[in-house]
Order: sequence, then C-alpha cells, then structure tokens
Amino acid sequence: MKFSKITQSALLASIIVAAPLAASADDLQLNQSVATTQSSISLADAMNLAKRHAQGTIANVSLDDSGVYDVTIFSKNYEHEVSVNARSGEILRTERSSLDRSDKRKLRALNSVKIKQNDAADRAVKAVGGGQAVEIEFDKERRLWVYDVKVVKNGQQYDVRINANTGAVLKQQIDY
Repeated sequence: MKFSKITQSALLASIIVAAPLAASADDLQLNQSVATTQSSISLADAMNLAKRHAQGTIANVSLDDSGVYDVTIFSKNYEHEVSVNARSGEILRTERSSLDRSDKRKLRALNSVKIKQNDAADRAVKAVGGGQAVEIEFDKERRLWVYDVKVVKNGQQYDVRINANTGAVLKQQIDY
C-alpha cells in the first residue's frame, strides 16, 4: 500500500502524539512506585502539613505520580483541597469550595467512626507486611464506612480495605 507524503506525515504525527497517551496500568503503577521511593514526606506527614493550612477533618489523601500529595479536608461548610510536595513538604496549592449534601453526610460519618486515617493506614501497611501507604479514601461500601488504602511495597501496589469502625481488614489484594 502506497501513501502520499502528507498521509505519511499525518500517520507519523498521530503515532508520536498518541504513544504517550497509551500508558498501561503497569506504567501508572510504576510511576506511583517511583513517586513513592522519591518522596521523603510520608502520608501522615502530608496530612499534618495540610492541616496547618486548612482546619477540619481529612477525608482523602493520595500521592500522584508527579510526587504530590492531594489532601481533601472537610470543615463545617467547606471542602479544602491542599497539594503537598512529597519531597519537600511545600504547600503547592490550596483551594476551597462549598460542601454539598453528600460531603456533609461523609463529614458526619468521618467524625463518628472509631478508626481514624492514620490508624487505618498503619493497619493496611501491617496487613501487607510493610511498605508505604500512598493513598487513603473514606467511602461507604454496602452500608459500611470503610477506608480504601493503597500501599506500595517493593514496587508492588496493594489495595487494602479497612472497616472504619472496627479496624478489621476486609479485603487485601495486589493491584494489577
């Protein structure tokens, strides 16, 4: 099959543009593993630094593949998003928006559960035999409040679900 110069150029350009967008789940997991090994700030440190800039209850924390912790904090009427550099601890960005009805329910639940984020992260790390917690999300699963925790250990990512009232490990699996 013979293509014109314009068609060949267009095909080459589309391959060059699309190649970086075709990242697989393995590539994303590898990027998060690299971000984890390059971070000197732990999940707990990021939470403490973020709370200095926004008072309230931490709902979620995640470490992205560029080495930034994104911390979500709920206060009485607001959701605060605080970004923390995982290497330096520098606060990169803070944003505030109004809580919606769903977020207010989640805040009430966060304030009433017995297990807090740091304890849930510690239990998840212990469940997989070590590593570093890089993400924690508070959510409702089948009428039960849980923490979904991602732990990176030896370059492998694990998903661990912790009961927010009892601290029991409900699920533990390797994230493929």
